[in-house]
Amino acid sequence: MVFLIGAVWVMRVNLSDATMRLTAASEQLARETEVARADGAHLEVQYALATSPTSIQEAAASRLGMAPDPRVEYLRIPAGE
Repeated sequence: MVFLIGAVWVMRVNLSDATMRLTAASEQLARETEVARADGAHLEVQYALATSPTSIQEAAASRLGMAPDPRVEYLRIPAGE
């Protein structure tokens, strides 16, 4: 009988240990997921800023020395031709 109680106790301790390790691993994954989501949101903001027309015009002017053409010409093609 003592052997059976000892075996049950050992199994309970092992299960408790396994549960604690899995809980810790789950919490770590939750933290990593939260960090990854925050990084993704930050990248979305950076992308939106980098691709905005204003940012592109500023970068073209400051980095490449480009400027908008002062005159704009439109080509009109009559319908049916």
